[in-house]
Amino acid sequence: MIIRIDDYPTGVKPIVDDRFNKFMDILKPLEESKLPYHLGIVPMLITKDDISFLKELKYCRPCIHGYDHNYFIWYYNENREEFRNAFGLPFKKEKIKQILKECKERLKETNLSKMYIPSFNKIHQNLIDALCEVNFKSITTGVTVKENLDFKNLIVHTPKNIFYGTSTFINNNIHKFEKDDHICLHLTWEVKEKNKSSDWKLPQIINHIKETL
Repeated sequence: MIIRIDDYPTGVKPIVDDRFNKFMDILKPLEESKLPYHLGIVPMLITKDDISFLKELKYCRPCIHGYDHNYFIWYYNENREEFRNAFGLPFKKEKIKQILKECKERLKETNLSKMYIPSFNKIHQNLIDALCEVNFKSITTGVTVKENLDFKNLIVHTPKNIFYGTSTFINNNIHKFEKDDHICLHLTWEVKEKNKSSDWKLPQIINHIKETL
């Protein structure tokens, strides 16, 4: 079972005000349930205060989630891959390895997981090769995966479409959840979900998982 939450402290949108209180509101049900969860962290967007916050989370498994998630680029075309040049060509493996090592260094004070979460779920072979060579053990994907990729010795975790999105969407199908399934949420999406309804669904999802698995 994988519970995955992307985009700490954000993906491409502005970082929310009072983020530590708002993020703790989202993560508290998971912490109280004692369910391990994987949090996708964008290394170039965090501060020392973020590191302090992350170190307080007992059941969080911090994961590298891209590099800067293209946060500083205001325009996106259909290919949102971070690890590519201005011509749309993938970075060479050695350059990606250098970036990944920098990401690890920025998160070295956390209990960093060896699972990698690609930003925008974009994966190419040079990225996979680099991950293997800098000692990552697994990778998550979007709901579809390119068939021509060789993941080598990486364990691949792919969520079903019904378990990818907001807690409101996922809760509609939570009765179909099985122990080998993979839930994918997004932290900033859940801040909005909690704010817009008094019947926020994440606690219900957590309770269902605890009761049935």
